Amino acid sequence: MQLLRSLLFVPGNRANMLDKAVGLRPDAVVPDMEDSVPAAEKANAREMIASFLPTLAETGHQIIPRVNSLHTSVGWRSAAHISFGAPRCGLWVETAGAIVNAFSICRASKRVIAIAFGGEDLTNDMAIPRTESEEEIAYPRSVVAVTARAAGVLALETPYFNYRDDEDRRGGINTSYMSSDEEIEQARRVVDAFAEAEVRGSAATSLDGMVIDVPVVERARKVLSALPQSAYDE
Repeated sequence: MQLLRSLLFVPGNRANMLDKAVGLRPDAVVPDMEDSVPAAEKANAREMIASFLPTLAETGHQIIPRVNSLHTSVGWRSAAHISFGAPRCGLWVETAGAIVNAFSICRASKRVIAIAFGGEDLTNDMAIPRTESEEEIAYPRSVVAVTARAAGVLALETPYFNYRDDEDRRGGINTSYMSSDEEIEQARRVVDAFAEAEVRGSAATSLDGMVIDVPVVERARKVLSALPQSAYDE
């Protein structure tokens, strides 16, 4: 399964934005037919997205159309063949009920590969304010992460709305999800230390005053397994 660290949502009725998305490099482009598109523009968005799909596909982007709710008339006309017919799909959890039932939602179909958390919709459903500290979504965010892991699907973060905050975005979203050089080097040291312990017939050792046992070395191996093979072998 390809990485889904960054998803770029693009209003499906805005040709200039869809065209700009062609030159960007997120892990996935999400042509949106739902919240970012006014009701009067739904039909136009479907047609415009359809016309842009070949161009977006040529860039090698993963393309994940965001359809309207199946309980709406536009949802049934546009989503029936996309959502039900697609081999893979992602789901949004954005209400209190969805958080409580997140695991059963994830396991509802083998086609579900990811679950996305909607912080804005959830706080709206809960009738609580959204704050910069994001303390109000700490619990549901954790629930989604744990649930996704338990169900064997990807957990996707809530969308980032402060698009004018260049300082916060300058570090690179994709890079922030990758291990740092220091973390990679530490993982190598842990794996090497454990390998030496196994040669001595031990299933535990220490490194820098910390115990190294099976769970610790497994975490280190996961860090290294995410690297290109050439980097792993260095």
